[in-house]
Amino acid sequence: MAILVEEQKTRDSGMTTAIIFGMVLLALIAAVYFVFFSPAPLVENALPSDISQIQNINLNASPLNNYSVFSMITATSGIGTPNVGVTGRDNPFQPF
Repeated sequence: MAILVEEQKTRDSGMTTAIIFGMVLLALIAAVYFVFFSPAPLVENALPSDISQIQNINLNASPLNNYSVFSMITATSGIGTPNVGVTGRDNPFQPF
């Protein structure tokens, strides 16, 4: 009596590989287009078309003078003078 052993038939993975490769290629082409060749619409929408609107902005800081916290702020509050210390060798290419 003979024992016949058959290998399991697997699906052709070549088609799956081709589909995945095609999707990666399309994603790469889309990324290159959007990064290098597409127009940048956000730059045009960030600024108003009429620059005179920006020139007419009134920055009035006088209401801040009434707050007690604002009056406590000084130019040197919490910040000391910098400590220079050792900055390195005079000639970094000189042998030790």
